[in-house]
Amino acid sequence: MATIRFPSDFATDIGCGDENQDCAFVDAATRQLAVFDGHGVHGGLRAAEIACDVFRAHPYAHPLEVFPTAELAIFDAISTLPTGGTTATLVRFNPDGSMMIANVGDSDVVCFDGPSDAGTCLTANHSCLNLQEWLRVQRDAPQSKFMFTNSAFTSAERPVWIMHNGEWILHPSGTFEYCDVRQTSSTAIMYAEKEGNRRQALAMTRSLGDFKFKPYGVSAVPDFITHPAPAVERVVIVASDGLWDALTYAEARAVVYRPDLVGNADAATNALLQFGLARARYWFKANCDNITCAVVYVTADDEYEAAVEAAIEAAADTATDTLLAADAWIADVEAFIEDAVTAFETEPDLAFETE
Repeated sequence: MATIRFPSDFATDIGCGDENQDCAFVDAATRQLAVFDGHGVHGGLRAAEIACDVFRAHPYAHPLEVFPTAELAIFDAISTLPTGGTTATLVRFNPDGSMMIANVGDSDVVCFDGPSDAGTCLTANHSCLNLQEWLRVQRDAPQSKFMFTNSAFTSAERPVWIMHNGEWILHPSGTFEYCDVRQTSSTAIMYAEKEGNRRQALAMTRSLGDFKFKPYGVSAVPDFITHPAPAVERVVIVASDGLWDALTYAEARAVVYRPDLVGNADAATNALLQFGLARARYWFKANCDNITCAVVYVTADDEYEAAVEAAIEAAADTATDTLLAADAWIADVEAFIEDAVTAFETEPDLAFETE
């Protein structure tokens, strides 16, 4: 019912780091792809690798099954390490081009329904700026703190949410710094324990792994949604935060809708990676992150569109035939009534007989 053009694989680059902790896979046969962005110097890469292997091995499992399976496998491998976790974002396409999306963390899915569309982020916001996440963590782990931070996660910090007139509001002083080109405030979930001069902090409220943070409200339960099929066409970008930190949606859209790239998922994926790297190095200098991305093109199939048009025409023809038949029946009834009235007026004593 739709043509879905996948790249042969994700494009990825280490950026300016010492280790590429991103993992990902594309499985066109089962119409799905997933990205995992590891973090933590001790177990981040291992967490991402394990999650990637588990998701790839369970292509038909429901998200509420595969996410816990990956969490358990990561626990068995790295639970004794002081740090280590990963984001996980899964996208599955149905034959008609609609999608099921599940995620923990900040590896986002953004779609454009045409070259003039501003773009829509389809993944849940698992940052400290999400009031619903704050309420969830306050319920489950009230000792935790959501804080505006500086890049070193040190003493410069203030609460993200404060109570005002019985309602939670964002702290009026706002952030110390932004973490991306869209000027998103830099925040982290924290707890009191410190290692040296560093407060224990995590920039997301949900992830796989990160077991030291699980008692403080960090969850491995994904948010998931379904998204309807495109009316005509759609471009879907799945990427780690290294890309979205460096690019605006408008910049990403300009790449994937370049006339020489439209419909060529491999070429668009590689071009998007190279442009993202250039922008990341410009904005973040030696601190640019790993980048992993994939571009998927979805178009309504010509045969499907033709079938829809044919069905509409057939329905219209049927309706026309029905109306014509009704008109003929009404004309017959009107003629019968007219004949009856005429006969009654001329011969009022005549008894009418019906067949």
